[in-house]
Amino acid sequence: MKRCAAIVISFLMVFVLAVPAFAAADGVPHVVDNAGVLTEDARKALDREALALSKRWEFDFVIVTVESLGSARPQAYADDFFDYNGYGYGERFDGILLLVSMEERDLAFSTCGYGITAFTDYGQEYMMNHVLEKLGKNDFEGGFKTFLSDGESLLKQAKNGKPLDVPKQAGGFPVISFIVCMGLGFVVAMMPVEDMKKQVKNVASQKAATNYVTGKGLDLSHQSDRFLYSRVTRRQRPKNNTSSSSSSHSSGGSRTHVSSSGRTHGGSSGKF
Repeated sequence: MKRCAAIVISFLMVFVLAVPAFAAADGVPHVVDNAGVLTEDARKALDREALALSKRWEFDFVIVTVESLGSARPQAYADDFFDYNGYGYGERFDGILLLVSMEERDLAFSTCGYGITAFTDYGQEYMMNHVLEKLGKNDFEGGFKTFLSDGESLLKQAKNGKPLDVPKQAGGFPVISFIVCMGLGFVVAMMPVEDMKKQVKNVASQKAATNYVTGKGLDLSHQSDRFLYSRVTRRQRPKNNTSSSSSSHSSGGSRTHVSSSGRTHGGSSGKF
């Protein structure tokens, strides 16, 4: 009897000691405002929202603000903050982190695990444009809410098998369509030609130009310069609000790199 009681007491002690560990895991903040750009009430509300999304999707959404990055690059800082502060769900550490640094007004995304699949380079650019629109006006709370709402939408889309990515180019032009277009073009082109032919039926062809020549030489009663056409070349101006890690996405998918911890990450960066 005493032995059974001892076993029960030991089990209860193990359980009690284990509870703080689980609580500590749940208590990891998902909105870390070290730069103080939010009111405390706004930070708490965003933290609850980010934590709820993370639990709902088993995918971490993290927001971090800092005053300065020191000598670190925005992308590397974001990766390391994610890796060394215990974020990421499951064995692949699924999640996405938004970093804002006030000193140089830097912004960076870091994706890990399933986040690399769900948030392609194209998808990150889509999100970044929306977030930058808010941050550029110093609307940090609005920018962070946009990050969470867009993030959930893109994650849900990816879970349904269609992550937001570069639109697929159409296949080869069908032969039938080519023939139809050529036929329509020919008909349209011939209509004004036939109309002009009807207007000059009373004009006879001349085998020589003697009717136009006088004793003094060639006589032209009228001459004019007619402007026929012009050619304008346009080149798209490149956007400067995002770095090359997010602006080049012609091949689709996500480009990846390895952080200082040895984990594989995707990501992008820009300025606001």
